[in-house]
Formats: sequence, structure tokens, C-alpha cells
Amino acid sequence: MKLSPDRRRETVPGSFSGIASRHCFQCVLRFQKGVYMYWDISKPLAYNAFLNFITGNRGGGKTYGSKKWCVNHFLKTGQKFLWVRRYKTEFAGNGTFFGKVSAEFPNHHFGVKGSSYFVDGKECGKHVVLSTSRMKKGAEYPEFDSIFFDEFLIDRGVYHYLPGEVEVFLDLIDTVFRGRDDVRVFCLANTITVANPYFNYFKIIPPEGVGIVCKNDILCEIVADPDFIEAKSKTRFGQIISGTAYGAYNIEAGFRLDDDSFIGKREGKCKYMYTLVYKGDEVGVWSNMEQGRLYVTEQTDKSCLLRFVLMHDDMRPNTLLLSTANRSFCLKGFIENFRYGNVYCENQNVKKIVFEIANLLKSA
Repeated sequence: MKLSPDRRRETVPGSFSGIASRHCFQCVLRFQKGVYMYWDISKPLAYNAFLNFITGNRGGGKTYGSKKWCVNHFLKTGQKFLWVRRYKTEFAGNGTFFGKVSAEFPNHHFGVKGSSYFVDGKECGKHVVLSTSRMKKGAEYPEFDSIFFDEFLIDRGVYHYLPGEVEVFLDLIDTVFRGRDDVRVFCLANTITVANPYFNYFKIIPPEGVGIVCKNDILCEIVADPDFIEAKSKTRFGQIISGTAYGAYNIEAGFRLDDDSFIGKREGKCKYMYTLVYKGDEVGVWSNMEQGRLYVTEQTDKSCLLRFVLMHDDMRPNTLLLSTANRSFCLKGFIENFRYGNVYCENQNVKKIVFEIANLLKSA
């Protein structure tokens, strides 16, 4: 679809749009059927939640829409934003931060200098590296009322979450806002996995499919516009990945790492064997001799004296560290059962813990 020159900068009311071009897949998507097909930040904002977790299909406009809102918000109110990434290397190429968004503000000039972002020569925001954020506890941000944490979920084999990351992020929020209530935090990511430190920490259960759930001032939204899905599915790349796990993630906003293999509820006559402690989480291991299976659950038997820890930080009285645990008949049996596919986890959170523990035990 080709738009006439006088319509190229028009926007659909209540949405965000970009410069249309028949050669640009994403720009065409914005105007197809006369409907903006990217994420609309006004929907979660209507809930006025303090903490907002936004996950969705890749290319769905989460970052783009957030940056545009930041610019609009600054121009209207003078309030600034903080843009957060986990590691310094993620800000490589930061000079093009505004990118395509700047084209939507033809009468304004954008710039980046050091960690600051500028509109018309005035600072409108800053970026902060989460891994070093605790070094800036004395900093003051009285004119900042918004925090955006981009790519808060990590894909497998890329980076690693920081030790105690959620509380590092909460420290940053507290440093910036210092008790103010007229503020908001947005955490943005592709739909990678529900088994992540943030959902675990806040006990978040995301909506089934596309939608929003909001409880106790915490919002979780799964983003995937039907028209965007349809249009992207018809591209050559979309047709190649159709029917694959990657296609479900890239186009339909499915959580890519969350397949149902080795997910199973404890059943039959099970005996509690021992407790595993890993990065502050505890899981219980149960044995069903009739089935020849081990079940791992979030429920633990507090009276059981057999407890294994895998990290020094988890050491407590009456626990055995990994070096001792490796000589245990119990954990040798655990690894053997894992290798033969006989270990079942009650949910994705437990599965993530079990797979990380198994990898540690196999390499130790």
C-alpha cells in the first residue's frame, strides 16, 4: 500500500505510527487495513500500575512505542525517562537511540551525548547500566518519572542474569523515585520464558494468550496484534518459520523456551527424598518407585534433614555443599534419572531450576 505524500505523517488516533514506505515491511504493517498494528502503550497506562511487564512477539513495537511515548511525555510535561539495560555492551551503538522515532517529530532535533538523551538541546532522559547501578545510589533524579528496562528477559546462551538481579533493579527504582507515587516502570521483552527471576519474584502468572492481568499494582501484558500476526505470517520469512517453535515465538508471541516436555504433576505413591537449594529457591524431590520416576515440586518437606545446596551463598546449617553432594548416592541417582528422562517437574519454574542444577552436577 502506498500513501500519498500528504498522508505519510498522519497517525491513527490513540496510536503510534511511522513513515510509510512500500519497501519497508514494518511501516506497511502500521497502516494495513487503516489500523495501527503495533503495541499501544495507552492500554497498560490506563491501568495506572506502578510496575508493568510487557512481553510479546518480536518486532511488535514495544521498544519503538516506548521511545515515542518518552519523547511525547517530555515535550508535554518536561518529565524525563531512564532507559535501563543490563550490561554496558548493550548500549553499543547508543548514538542511534532515537532512530526511526525521530522521523515522527520532524520539527524537533534529537541527540545523544554520553549517557544523556536530548530533544532540542534539552536533556530528556538518561541511560543506566543495571550491573553497575548500585554504584550510583547517591545520584538524584527529581525530574525523572519513568523507567524503561529494555530486554529484561534473557535468551538462553546470550547473557546471564545478575546475582540477586530483581533486588538490584528494585534498588535502582528506589534510588530514582525516592518514595514518589506519580511514576511508572515498564519492563520490555520478547516472549522467551515465564520461568524468569521477575515473574518468580513477584509470583506473576501471565494471561493465557494475548491480554492484560493487573494485580497489586503490577501489570503483565502479552502483546500480539492479530493483524500484525496475519501480515507477518504472509511474508517469505514468516512462511519459512510457520509451524516451528521459533515461529510461535517470533510471530504469535508464544514463550519460546516453555515447551511441555518433562512437565508433570506428582502422582501415585511418592516418597519425599530430599531438598535441593539453588540461588535462594528450594525444590523438593519425590520418588515413585512403581513408575520409576522422580518428581520435583515447589513444595518441600521442612522436616526432611537431607538438604543439598549448590551455591556458597545458599549455605545454611544442616546443608551439604555441592562438593559433598557429588559423593551422595541420592544425587548420583538424580543425574542418572535425568539422563534417562525420568525426572518430571510440576511447572516451568521448577523445570528451569532442575535443568540448571543438572548442568551443574554433570559438570562438577
